[in-house]
Amino acid sequence: MEAHGKEVTIRYYNSDARVVQAVEFVETRGGSGTGSQDILTYYSTRERVNMKREATAMFRRPVKNFDVTEAPAQPVDVQVTRVVFIDRSTWKSGPDNTCRVVFTPH
Repeated sequence: MEAHGKEVTIRYYNSDARVVQAVEFVETRGGSGTGSQDILTYYSTRERVNMKREATAMFRRPVKNFDVTEAPAQPVDVQVTRVVFIDRSTWKSGPDNTCRVVFTPH
């Protein structure tokens, strides 16, 4: 994941044997000392990704979100929350089964 102020680019990989039809993501950052996460925004893409292939999606960040260049001490997480396959089956992340990448701006 790369975040440049108003845009975020997410590169993701289909490790499944089925074709992916859509992916949903959530962008969060650490809560104010409570151990919780503040949800910044949701992203989704509808792009077919064949098995063992990767794709890249670019999203405009909502204006209300903070600029990641202004908060270098707080990492931003982008987590895959749901995957929809071409056969309409789904995979959802759970507390013990997540796919997450942490971006810390420099």
